Amino acid sequence: MRSFRFFSGIFLCLGLVLWSVSPSWALGLEVAAGIWSQDPNGFISYKGDNLTSEDLGFSQKSKVYGRAKIDLPLINLYLMVTPVKFEGSGTLNKTFTFGGRTFSANIPFSSRLDLNQYDVGLYWGLPFLKAATQTATLGQIGFGMDLGLDVKIVDLEARITQGTLTEQKSITIPIPMLYVGAGLELWRLAFEAEGRGISYDGSYFYDLLGRVKIKALRFPLGGSVFVEGGYRYQKIKLSDIGDVTGSLEIGGPFVGIGGAF
Repeated sequence: MRSFRFFSGIFLCLGLVLWSVSPSWALGLEVAAGIWSQDPNGFISYKGDNLTSEDLGFSQKSKVYGRAKIDLPLINLYLMVTPVKFEGSGTLNKTFTFGGRTFSANIPFSSRLDLNQYDVGLYWGLPFLKAATQTATLGQIGFGMDLGLDVKIVDLEARITQGTLTEQKSITIPIPMLYVGAGLELWRLAFEAEGRGISYDGSYFYDLLGRVKIKALRFPLGGSVFVEGGYRYQKIKLSDIGDVTGSLEIGGPFVGIGGAF
């Protein structure tokens, strides 16, 4: 929790600074916020048994997300904050271990898993691609692709409580990832897809999303307000990282609102 507040503070301060100075040196700025419905499926283990999302009583939750894209003369910056939190309760008909401690059978317990995520990405657009498609279609269609690098900071906290017995694990994991993005603009519509991923030494993290944006309002001097909706899917495997092993899928639809300037 302390790490979540710490990183959230850093991202908020950085966002405010970029917002205040970007008009003077940025070529473009896009910000958006919304709600992502997260449906978990998988298991986690910490010095003990594999405990599934069903064992832990996890169910679908909705959390707020935020993102910002800043287009600069030589490089582009992508910031994203994605809180992920599941809480549940359950009772197993057998003993199980978590954190090297044994929890009793047939006695209720509560559980919690946080996977709060903070992305900092640097990306470059394929040169002339969007301009070429706009020229070829007389300004009706614009298609572009981005390639880059992303660092996803995962603030993981897992906890199980049964009566007076509580065991938890907290770890912050920086994950370097490759980034690929593509977008198709058609009048007031934009269709976008993004992929982030890495696989290394038995662990991997894939973060995929597709969105549709509708420009609801355009400003006379430039810029627009848009609404967005889509689907986001994550597939995560941790292979003994900080004594934590697990495999988890998180997916669900999202909706949001934003502005481009």
